[in-house]
Amino acid sequence: MPAERVSDCDFLAGAYDYARAARLMGALRLSEGRLSGPGPFLLMVIPDDGGIHVAGLDISRHALGDFNRFIDAWGSASRTTQEQVSQAPDQPGLARSIVNLISAILRTAGGGVAGLIQGGVSTP
Repeated sequence: MPAERVSDCDFLAGAYDYARAARLMGALRLSEGRLSGPGPFLLMVIPDDGGIHVAGLDISRHALGDFNRFIDAWGSASRTTQEQVSQAPDQPGLARSIVNLISAILRTAGGGVAGLIQGGVSTP
């Protein structure tokens, strides 16, 4: 995403790859949480040699006023991921550690397990 367009909701909605998102959602194997309700769902996909891990939030059951809190936590989780990967990109087990860290951040933001989504992606 171009940095100057990240606050342009019309651009973001128009640039979103709905077909790719639907394929990803269909390939999820969840170990915690569920994808139900109208969304929105915020998912972070973290690949490593052991597969593709997913950590995220289901915001369907939360009030609209909570959305900014979720976005702030999402930004924190994204920054933490980037910092961890840039410090040791080839470290064994890094992706699993990052998933655990991100899940802890999102669990706090989501008000507990109710909003947390964890799992992996089925790949052919």
